[in-house]
Amino acid sequence: MYALSTNNATCNNITIQSGASLIVSGSGKLSIYGTNITNTSGTFNATDGTIEMAGNTTAQSIPANLFVGNNVKNLIINSVADTLKGTLNVLSKLSFAGSNRKFITNDNLVLKSDSAMTASVDNIEVDVNTGAVVSGNTITGKVSVERYISGAKKAWRLLSSPTVHLVQTIQQSWMEGGSSNSNPNPGYGIQTTTNLGGTLTGARALGFDTLYNTTGGSSIKTYNSQNDTWSALPNTTSNFQRGQAYMTFIRGDRSV
Repeated sequence: MYALSTNNATCNNITIQSGASLIVSGSGKLSIYGTNITNTSGTFNATDGTIEMAGNTTAQSIPANLFVGNNVKNLIINSVADTLKGTLNVLSKLSFAGSNRKFITNDNLVLKSDSAMTASVDNIEVDVNTGAVVSGNTITGKVSVERYISGAKKAWRLLSSPTVHLVQTIQQSWMEGGSSNSNPNPGYGIQTTTNLGGTLTGARALGFDTLYNTTGGSSIKTYNSQNDTWSALPNTTSNFQRGQAYMTFIRGDRSV
C-alpha cells in the first residue's frame, strides 16, 4: 500500500495491480502525465484527495472503474484533452490548469452532493495551480449536477437550475422522470403537488404527482413581480427557464 496524504507526487503511466493499494488523501495530490492508466483489480482511492490529469499537450483518458466507488474529491484537467470512459463522481471541485484544455465527459460526469459537501466547477478561466488567467477551457458532454437537501425538515426552498442549456424539464430532473408517485431512483427527487388540473387525472396530465386542493396550492411556484404574488407552476413538463427561481416545498425524496 502507498499513501499520499500531505505531498505532491507525479508519475508517467500508472498501473494498480491486483492486491495493490494507492490512497491519495488530505492535501496530497497525484499528477499523472502518461496515457497508460489502468487498474487491474487493485485499489485506487482518491475519495479524499486530488488527482491532476497533467498530460499537457498529450490527450489522456480516465478509464471506467479506475477509482474506488468511481469517486475523486478534486479533479484537475491539465491536458489538451481528457476523456471519461465511464462514470466519474467529483465530490468537491473540478478545476483546470493551463489554457485550451478540453474535458470530454461522454455524459459520464456527476457533480455529487451530500450532507458533507457539494461539488462544483471552479473558474475555468483561472489556472488552479498558479492563479494565472487562462482561456479556451471547455467541458464537452452532459454533466449531472446534484443538490443535497435535508429531508429532516419539510420546508419551502428557493431553487433554480444551475445551467442554461434549457433541455430538461422539472419532471425529468427534480422528479427523476417519475410520475404518479413512482420512485424510479430511490433517495433522489421530490414529490410535486398542484391545485391545477381539476382532477387527479388532470393534475398528472400536467406532470404532477397528485392533486392537492388546499389554500397552499401548488408545491412549486414562481414569483410574479407585477402584482407581488406567487403563481402556481402550470406544469412540470416544460423546460427550465434561464434565470427563473422556483419556490419549492420539499417534503423529502420521492419515497415520502
